Amino acid sequence: MGKSFPEKWNPPTKEPFGEKIKGAVQPPPPIRVAIEDAIRRLRIQSAKLEQMYRKLAERDRRLFNRIVEAYVRGDLQRAKIIATEVANIRKVVKVILSSKNALESVILRLETYLMVGDALTYVGPAAKVVSTIGRHIKKIIPEAEQEFAYIGEILNEVIMQTLPEGVSGSEPLVDEEAYQILREAEKLAQLQESEKTELEKEYTGESSLLSD
Repeated sequence: MGKSFPEKWNPPTKEPFGEKIKGAVQPPPPIRVAIEDAIRRLRIQSAKLEQMYRKLAERDRRLFNRIVEAYVRGDLQRAKIIATEVANIRKVVKVILSSKNALESVILRLETYLMVGDALTYVGPAAKVVSTIGRHIKKIIPEAEQEFAYIGEILNEVIMQTLPEGVSGSEPLVDEEAYQILREAEKLAQLQESEKTELEKEYTGESSLLSD
């Protein structure tokens, strides 16, 4: 029979009192290793998203300059064609930024879990966010789907090992926390993109481009 929940979190030892307190809140070694592995993998995925974002941002910049050039020449039809492509790129960029922001939030939560424990509060929402990101990002980076699925398995296994009997990782609070993480990430992505778009509108006079 496996260890009970209290035994996993604070196994009986003859450690000094200070070490007992530390052990009471921090995850035991096997779980700590699993969480550290998940964090490492998430950082790799975040770096890949950052790399793709930079490539798309550069393409966005080049195409935007071509819109300006077409506008200066009076070739509004060409400008509209290029603007459509820029709009498509920015839709992808928004997904990438939202996903990257959410991943950074998840990493911070997992790091906090390593310090204080409480899988339901920290690991539960993180697992749900990772699952959601995997579903969205597979349309952009198909090969990432398998890695996000594996990370999700790691986090769900941690939840199963640490939650007390009768408590589910699908508690309403967990769902709400995950939703809030995703909403905050999306809002930040929208803000980042809207600030750039407003500057470009002022520069090109977008209303003229779209009036015909």
